[in-house]
Amino acid sequence: MQNIANSADINKQVETYMNNLDFVFSQFYQIADNKLYSGKFWLRKEKGITNVRLEYTEGVKQNIYIYGDKVVIVDAKGKEKSFSISRTPVFAVLTGKLNLTKEQTEIVENSDQSLKIKISSYKSGEITLLFSKYEFTKNIKDLEGWIYKEEQRETLFTFDPDTWSVKNAKNVPLDVFEKRH
Repeated sequence: MQNIANSADINKQVETYMNNLDFVFSQFYQIADNKLYSGKFWLRKEKGITNVRLEYTEGVKQNIYIYGDKVVIVDAKGKEKSFSISRTPVFAVLTGKLNLTKEQTEIVENSDQSLKIKISSYKSGEITLLFSKYEFTKNIKDLEGWIYKEEQRETLFTFDPDTWSVKNAKNVPLDVFEKRH
């Protein structure tokens, strides 16, 4: 890949990177409303179907599952809430349907070490993707996390680089997406 310099090149590289994430496992940290949460994150895209699971181990007792455009939140007592994310930036980012030529984007930072790109043309909220870059090519290396903003609420979600694993189906078995209480 060529060195990313202009916004069209950056958008294309972000699209390609995000749409090709098919198996991801990582520990994560989340900060929202001045509270720290942590847990495990799995993403698996196969045959046009996206599954995501967030298993919180600190800060809240719940698991979040994403099946296509549906989010299911299961609390510690097994109660479920579900809703659609199809009109949010999270949907396109996680499901492999990201097309930045149709979205309003802003390059917040493009340094030798990192890239931050804000996507804000969705009906609900905006998301800023945080990437690290390769030292020599300055191209996207890894997704480090994102900042999701909806109305006045902002959530920082980051991946632990020591546990970040992509392209390894063994780390993302299908049974991890079965709801457990």
